[in-house]
Amino acid sequence: MSEFNINEIKEIITNRKKLTNSFNYYNEVLNWIKNEEAYVVKINNCVFLLLKKNKFCKFYYFIDEYSNMMLANDFLMTYSKNYLISMEITTKDTKNLEIINSFAKELNFDYYSEFARLISGQNNLKNKDKDKDKDNFLLAEKKDIKNLLETMNKEFDPIIDDIPSEEELISLIDNKSIIIKYIEEELIFIQIFEYKFGSLYSRMTWIMKKFRKPKYTIDIYNEIDSYLDYLDINNKNIRAYYWVDVTNKNFLIGQKLGSKPDGLRCITFLYNK
Repeated sequence: MSEFNINEIKEIITNRKKLTNSFNYYNEVLNWIKNEEAYVVKINNCVFLLLKKNKFCKFYYFIDEYSNMMLANDFLMTYSKNYLISMEITTKDTKNLEIINSFAKELNFDYYSEFARLISGQNNLKNKDKDKDKDNFLLAEKKDIKNLLETMNKEFDPIIDDIPSEEELISLIDNKSIIIKYIEEELIFIQIFEYKFGSLYSRMTWIMKKFRKPKYTIDIYNEIDSYLDYLDINNKNIRAYYWVDVTNKNFLIGQKLGSKPDGLRCITFLYNK
């Protein structure tokens, strides 16, 4: 892509009035294009982009009105011959979601999944036996990487789960962002947290299937607070944000433990060839 076209793209994606499903900084988007990590097309005054992921692409739009989504029809049809294509919509605005859903269907996108974001309740770490809890959970180390990758690639859906690469895992481990639990040398729990702006954001949670009964799930959620000690965070009333599949039992269990939906939903659509 020429420098002139890059400047055109930059002008469009930095326009705050544009409607978009991207929460990425514009420099990051431009780097995707420059590094050939994404396919991009400019139609009229709109930009459509397909970010290359492992075995699929994520569709992003920068448009003036939602009807402009239809301009991407040929672009999507072309690349769907070689890739699965997903589209994520993250919003609290149910009215706009209905509009987007309507145009998504016209573009041959089918509903795939829906996640809701929960905010944890009051942290009750000070009422717990910290040493006992810390014995139950471990910070992941580099020696765990092979086991983590095997488990994630087996148990997670790459379309909706942000599965880290080996390089990302190393960085997350260095930042004390992964806590794990073993029972009889078997990995049964993975939690990836990222500490940003004074809050914990859950990137990924996994519990081995045979331990997904309410008793075990509640025990695990109650003990996660011990993780704050590992981070040396002074504020013990810190809140954690979790994304939970609305069809999953943990969506209800989390709320029974004091977590509350904050209204933000992430709906994933999958392109139907």
